[in-house]
Amino acid sequence: MLKVIKKYLTGGIGCFDKEGCPVRVERFGALDVKGVFYSCKKADLEKFKLQEQELAVKLMREQSLKVCIVYMNIRTCISCINLYPVGAG
Repeated sequence: MLKVIKKYLTGGIGCFDKEGCPVRVERFGALDVKGVFYSCKKADLEKFKLQEQELAVKLMREQSLKVCIVYMNIRTCISCINLYPVGAG
């Protein structure tokens, strides 16, 4: 199930900003909503998203140890390229 979720779900930790905080990229315009909801159970999707958040916390801890600064937030960049309003097109 994880392969299917990874195939249809977009986004993830992309890089670190100049202050050292993790940057999460969400590509809503490239999201295949039908593919996600038809290919997995709600519980599988929730589990996957929790695993992503755990990874982000782990990356923050590692980065904090590396530069001796405690990071408590994640930057999020939302891409709406190819996102159309409901009923358009």
